[in-house]
Amino acid sequence: MRKTSIYRLTPPEKVALEKYVTDGLAQGSLRRSEALDACSFFFIDKKDGKLCPVQDYRPLNDITRKNAAPIPLIPELVDKLLGVLSRLAFPLIFLSLSCRVSLAQYGNGWSGTGPPPSDSP
Repeated sequence: MRKTSIYRLTPPEKVALEKYVTDGLAQGSLRRSEALDACSFFFIDKKDGKLCPVQDYRPLNDITRKNAAPIPLIPELVDKLLGVLSRLAFPLIFLSLSCRVSLAQYGNGWSGTGPPPSDSP
């Protein structure tokens, strides 16, 4: 990884950095890291006079593997799910229809459309 620049912080920037880190740790949006790689962190002035934190991720992006495990698109997942469901549904429909036909062929008079006949004497 290429070396990043170290930016000197002014006293107001140091206060803003301390506030940014403590708030991020308290909210859980930041956590401590033991990683050897780091990004440059500096502030830019906003129009209203406040300081906006900025991180330069370009050095990390240079060493990151691209599309190591691409995330599938939602329409593709839905198509796969519908394909599996259709393969399961058609055999079940065929099985239920074949049971009705076979019961009607054995002569008990039940075609599967109404309640089955009672076998009471």
